[in-house]
Amino acid sequence: MKAARVTCALLAAGMLWALGCSKEAEPAKPPQRPEVDFAKVEEKAAEAAKAAREVSAQRRDEALQQAQEKLATLQKQLDELRQKAQAKGEEAAGLFAEAEADLKEKMDAARERLAEAREAGLEAWGDVTEGLSKAMGDLEEAYRRAAEKFN
Repeated sequence: MKAARVTCALLAAGMLWALGCSKEAEPAKPPQRPEVDFAKVEEKAAEAAKAAREVSAQRRDEALQQAQEKLATLQKQLDELRQKAQAKGEEAAGLFAEAEADLKEKMDAARERLAEAREAGLEAWGDVTEGLSKAMGDLEEAYRRAAEKFN
């Protein structure tokens, strides 16, 4: 009987061991995706777009203000240059009048580009600013050449 009990116990232990070894491990659960609230995503995207437009508008306004100030400064310098040329006599004033015609043309072009830039929307700002930058550069170069003659 003792042998039968030991045999039964060994068989039971063997069966439990066999069942424990043959059992497959539970598959790992895939990570749970967070729930997405598309209304909140749209709201945040709209807020970001609005902030970007506001920053762009602010930069545009600053650039327009700087261009306006530069035009005013160049006009003042042009007036001072005219006075210097007139003080040097009729010949210098005559030469300055020729240079002034070119400067006036470039000043008018820069003012026109500035007006276009003010009227342009943010979408067209990149295109318009190129023309404004070129006009301002041309005006500054014309002033520099004239100033070299009369200073």
